Amino acid sequence: MAELPLGVHLPKLVIGDLQPYPQQAPDDMGDVDDPIRITPVRANGLSEGHGGVEDGEPGHLFALLVQLAQLGCAAGASAINRAHEYCEGFPDENVLIVCVEFSSLLYQPEFDNISDLLIYSLFGDAVSACVVKGRNNRKGSENTMRIDANTSFLLPDTERYISYDIEDNGFHFVLDKNVRHAAKRISPVISDFIKEHHVNKNRINYFDLDYIAIHTGGPMVMDQVARGLSLEEEDISHSRNSLEEHGNVASVVIFDVLERTFEFEAERLSHGAIGLLLGIGPGVTAEFALTTWLSE
Repeated sequence: MAELPLGVHLPKLVIGDLQPYPQQAPDDMGDVDDPIRITPVRANGLSEGHGGVEDGEPGHLFALLVQLAQLGCAAGASAINRAHEYCEGFPDENVLIVCVEFSSLLYQPEFDNISDLLIYSLFGDAVSACVVKGRNNRKGSENTMRIDANTSFLLPDTERYISYDIEDNGFHFVLDKNVRHAAKRISPVISDFIKEHHVNKNRINYFDLDYIAIHTGGPMVMDQVARGLSLEEEDISHSRNSLEEHGNVASVVIFDVLERTFEFEAERLSHGAIGLLLGIGPGVTAEFALTTWLSE
């Protein structure tokens, strides 16, 4: 599996110079002076890994390991929110988030109905890593996003919409057809959240967001979110492209969409632009955050 070595290599790339998307891995990690807290994320189960930071690394790289599991496709956004909350309490520290997804391990050859085929065709394998910085460590960052407000929401009576049945041969992923309507029910909650926390109260339309990174649960899910928040198709183009090119890669999705935002929107976005991050996962749960684009 290519993801295994990548799960070790990618975090070292990110730690190398504490930039969102560094291009070159350092020879060693001896020049990293800022404390790091490590948050490995997997949509399914637990692991014994340490986010690619192995025994014998420099002693000043203090590691507080926090594992997030069973959050499914909301795990990436949840990790960002938890990292933000940690950095609010410890503004001199940084958090390394590592996501490793092996959705293909859930494939069961004996499940040959159309529903299972669609499910296994939708999800993909991927890894990602990023650094969330404490507010005292942001100097020198060319483009960053500041989290201004965040929250979690559990949609009542939806616990079986996205779930696992544990059978003799392992996990059997269950995706209820009603999940397609969950995003529509969540949209009013997101709207109220934006109205309450929008930092630019002078805007006539609170939903006039400058950028948005949403979960790629599927075409219908994205359609529901777009309609519910009065978004244009171009607003979710990075999410559409991520789904088309990689499938639904669970917790990694939000980071792939964010990377596309940094790569393709940096010249367009001005300092102070307002954006929304959104992840939807089992529960049905939603993790979202209102953010501000910062340019040095």
